[in-house]
Amino acid sequence: MKAQCVLNEVELIKKKKIIERNKIKRSINPVSTPLSTEELDRMSFIVKAYKKCFVKEMRVEEFINADFFASWRNENRNCFDTTDTQFEVKLPKNRRDEISIDLEKVLHLADVATSMTFDVINFVKEVPDFKQLNEQDQVIIIRNAAIEVQLLNICDYYNCETSQIEIGQCSYPIHKLTSSGISSSSLDKIHTFIKSIRALQLREEEKALALLIVLFSEDRGSKEESLSQLQESYAMTLKDLLDARKLPKSRRNVFAELMFQLSELRRLSVSCRPYLIAFSDSCHDHINPVLREIFSPIE
Repeated sequence: MKAQCVLNEVELIKKKKIIERNKIKRSINPVSTPLSTEELDRMSFIVKAYKKCFVKEMRVEEFINADFFASWRNENRNCFDTTDTQFEVKLPKNRRDEISIDLEKVLHLADVATSMTFDVINFVKEVPDFKQLNEQDQVIIIRNAAIEVQLLNICDYYNCETSQIEIGQCSYPIHKLTSSGISSSSLDKIHTFIKSIRALQLREEEKALALLIVLFSEDRGSKEESLSQLQESYAMTLKDLLDARKLPKSRRNVFAELMFQLSELRRLSVSCRPYLIAFSDSCHDHINPVLREIFSPIE
């Protein structure tokens, strides 16, 4: 404290950067780090933003119709035992599907998704590379990647013992969500993806980089040519971090497995989007405008 009193503003900023670098170094490897000073500075911003936006308690029990889920762990009943709304889903190759949902319970899930969407927006707004993009590209990237980022974030709330997504005081059994507007086959794939990601045992800095790899994909619809370079740089940083960890031989292919799972994540997003679009169209007046924008066709 006394030292801070005699330091000028520039020196204080420099000291804080050193402290942040050392925190990142300790989280990676207590002895050495494969990252340069510049990479450590960038990672300090990213990890700080990640913790601020995602490492927190979501009070979903305060959302609309949360009672349907809050008592799941204490009562032996189905959280989706009725359906009251039907809508048609237009699938590729002129195929169609009919979906029935329990609107009251699905509106709660829509509130949860809206909250997660704002977390994603707040996170990327803190990332220096994202702030350098023009506003139109920022909107396009968030809109087109939000479903994938949300699916990736949901993994943190998955309880491997109960096979449920548990957020705050609410629980969401994956196998009971068929009446939420997503097909049972897609839910099975989502469940498999979540278990695969959890098995990788990623640290916070690795999760943050995985989110950015998903966001900065060159095929998001943005005309910004630097996206592929940004994605590659984040991927290489992530690989360096994983390689620096002293993992047992059975877990030394974590980076390759993660990249495979992120490609699976893209396929999941594509399969889920028609159902989410149909839900958004049918329940247009009931959900947040931001979520309506996310659950809309990609141009």
